[in-house]
Amino acid sequence: MADAALPDFVIAGNVARDIVPQPPGWRAGGAAVYAAAMARGLGRRVGVVTAATAAAARAGLPAPILVARHPAAADVSFENHYDADGHRTQILRATGEPVPPETVPDAWRDVPVVLLGAVYHEITPVLATRFSGRIGLCAQGFLRRADATGRVWPLVPQQWDAAPLLARVQVMFCSEEDLGGAAPPAAWVARVPVLAVTRGRAGVWIYAGGERRLIPAYPAREVDPTGAGDAFAAAFLIAQDEGHDPWQAARFAAAAAALTVEHPGPYTPTRAGITAQTQQ
Repeated sequence: MADAALPDFVIAGNVARDIVPQPPGWRAGGAAVYAAAMARGLGRRVGVVTAATAAAARAGLPAPILVARHPAAADVSFENHYDADGHRTQILRATGEPVPPETVPDAWRDVPVVLLGAVYHEITPVLATRFSGRIGLCAQGFLRRADATGRVWPLVPQQWDAAPLLARVQVMFCSEEDLGGAAPPAAWVARVPVLAVTRGRAGVWIYAGGERRLIPAYPAREVDPTGAGDAFAAAFLIAQDEGHDPWQAARFAAAAAALTVEHPGPYTPTRAGITAQTQQ
């Protein structure tokens, strides 16, 4: 019998401080926060491995989320601006710290599902080797670079040595924005069993089993698109863990992401809400 005190879904990645105009001037964000909120709504016992200040962890990872925290001196911080078409301009205000592999508790090594959700280059291949279950990877945090002003731009995929991480990964998530509008490298498609390339309102390309299929997005009254890809990744991995094939998992995750963008900040959905979304 599973130990109820242990997580069954773990996210590794830093809690970010997203700059907002309202007091206190920031909101907790990052894949760790958005994916954890989604996984909680889907009934998972969630654990997060992060390098963050206590204030950021408390703000973004409330109980009953289990937190294994490396005490960082400062948090990674971003400022996000969106235009009318949903295109984002992002400013990096602080880089944060890497997550030491030893932050992963020994008791978490056999967790069945793991999402590596870096926000800015803080996850290493060595950390990935700490886990033995199914591993998903959000590539966005590895495909960012900042110029001298802090403006964030896509990193050319060929400039990222992805192979060491991809050797451990079963599902990879990235966006057209991450890829600068280009197709994913053929080496990624060949190496990873499932690759999801999200396209916002235009849906998501799923590469699996030698096929590529476009899964459409569900209609949504968009309020805040931040974190939609992270919510999609969490919902996809959970659906796959529950026995769905990649196409079914993508439809479920697309509905979950549509609910996320209808709410400001991280959103914890219900299965009933996601099911209702799929019927629209």
